[in-house]
Amino acid sequence: MVLLVAVWDLSHNWLAFACTGAYTVDWGDGSAPANVASGVKASHDFAWADIDSGTLSVHGYRQAIVTITPQAGQHLTSLSFSQPHVGAGGGVSNGTLEAVLAVPYATSFTFYNSATVAMDNRYLEHVSIVDAPSLITAYQMFAGMNALQKVDAPDATGAWTSTITNFSQMFSNCSSLREAPLLNTSAGTTFSQMFNNCSSLREVPLLNTSAGTNFSEMFRNCYSLREVP
Repeated sequence: MVLLVAVWDLSHNWLAFACTGAYTVDWGDGSAPANVASGVKASHDFAWADIDSGTLSVHGYRQAIVTITPQAGQHLTSLSFSQPHVGAGGGVSNGTLEAVLAVPYATSFTFYNSATVAMDNRYLEHVSIVDAPSLITAYQMFAGMNALQKVDAPDATGAWTSTITNFSQMFSNCSSLREAPLLNTSAGTTFSQMFNNCSSLREVPLLNTSAGTNFSEMFRNCYSLREVP
């Protein structure tokens, strides 16, 4: 996984996440890579002065590239990108702007934390799925990401979702999302609140819902949606 992270000229720029499976994190700011045990949270506090000034954005932040890799002989099977940082007093302060995931053994990943939803990945605009053939649930996968504009995958068939059964709240409260990505939903049984409060959503792809049993509030408050094919 690779994360593009914003670093402001502030006292603290916290980032924390956790993976199942031992992993190594290169924080992209010149500090030593961290080896982290399975299930243990990785936490970091970026300093403005440690980030290359040449990465300065017009929005006022500098940028670091964080790389997460499994340790030798390990597979990462689940990932949580919204964890409270110990220094934030239990809150989440997350400056992730973009994320690229190649996670062939992951059965789940999420950018959502119901306990700290007000701070969850509020700047993350783009997620790219390079490889994720083993996912079994999309429950709250991108929920609460109100800056999210695009989710894409190189596979034109949407195969990364072909083994997922639960699509509940997958994009719930993604108020900036205008177009849903191509999804293979043939195994899906639960679609409740999948696009709940996606107020900017204009288009959704053709979805195979032949196995679906729960569609409660699937498109609730999708005020901009023009049609559902």
